[in-house]
Amino acid sequence: MRFAVTELKLVVPAVLRRVKFDLLSDPDSELAPSVTLQPADDVRMRVRTRD
Repeated sequence: MRFAVTELKLVVPAVLRRVKFDLLSDPDSELAPSVTLQPADDVRMRVRTRD
């Protein structure tokens, strides 16, 4: 488990440096009551490679 967490700490930033996220849905969407805070509707995003 410790190795997996360490690997995630290395891989996720490398991927995030190469892509850009554009929010397509409403940024002021309603929140659904639950044990954890979550949006009531889907959060739509576009993932593009950086120039």
